Amino acid sequence: MPRARLDLAAALLASLAATPAVADRLLLEGPDLEVTVAEGGRCGGPAEVTVHSSRPALFERDSGELQRVIDGARAALAFECPGLPELRVIGRLKGLPEPVLRAVASGASRWLLRAEETLRSEALGPGSAPTSEEVPRGAPEAQGFTLAGLRTGMSPEAARGAVARSFGVEPSYDAERGLLTMHTQGCPPRFDWGRRSPAPQPGWKCLRAWFTGGPEPRLYRVDLLQAVRAEQRAGVEEALAERFGPAAERRVIAPAGGWMPRVGEERVYLGWGAPLAGPGPARERPAEPLHALRAEVESDPRVVVTTVILEDPAGPPGPASPRPDLTL
Repeated sequence: MPRARLDLAAALLASLAATPAVADRLLLEGPDLEVTVAEGGRCGGPAEVTVHSSRPALFERDSGELQRVIDGARAALAFECPGLPELRVIGRLKGLPEPVLRAVASGASRWLLRAEETLRSEALGPGSAPTSEEVPRGAPEAQGFTLAGLRTGMSPEAARGAVARSFGVEPSYDAERGLLTMHTQGCPPRFDWGRRSPAPQPGWKCLRAWFTGGPEPRLYRVDLLQAVRAEQRAGVEEALAERFGPAAERRVIAPAGGWMPRVGEERVYLGWGAPLAGPGPARERPAEPLHALRAEVESDPRVVVTTVILEDPAGPPGPASPRPDLTL
């Protein structure tokens, strides 16, 4: 092992020996680096390591420095778990609420990091480390929209982990259909999204997410439906504004056919970011512009149903073009 890696491993081991057990145990601490490991895991399973730094370049794809940090972390953890099968790495840039990197290292990849999500440091400017005031919680466009930890472009494995962390429930993934689903707090597995059947009940949380085809599927759309009691109606839009910032557009959706809604009934559309180019699918009122992040809040005297949709602005992928017969 090169001298630099030996020194780093020694520092990690010294830090590990001096650190008391907490929810996230400190492995390494430096002037601009902190590495922690989640407690509670078993030696037979993956270890979750989080790297905190204020330097965006550290989290670039194929970062040699980050690889050395992870090599040192693995060396330290190997003393506790000699048969450690995998490291799940989360990169957090100080000042940003969401992780900027998710990666995996295992024996199958010779312990080289395989990134599943990365943030290009050029987007933040050279040497810039945004503060929480510069990138507030309500300004998701600074780092891309996320919904319950999900971001378009994720791999199925990364998406499954994000859903499990957000809801405490392991989702199901149908690779043949490219569809990930999650049902919890009463939402039935056979819930019909189109017909809203059976009628959503307060507490339900239902999620479905679609992935592209091919050897490397990527997330391109998420639908998340949640229901609360009618008296919580005002808090719904407040919660959405707190999470995503003020909506770029808000409109009341008129009932189809011109009939008047009953007292207490209302449908409100909220959209964030610039409207998508071109009309949306017919089932989503193509005459009106849609947004890559949007919500529909449906109220009646009994329940409030909020459906939030996040999708790739490019939309679902079209059919693959046939490979040309070229000798190159």
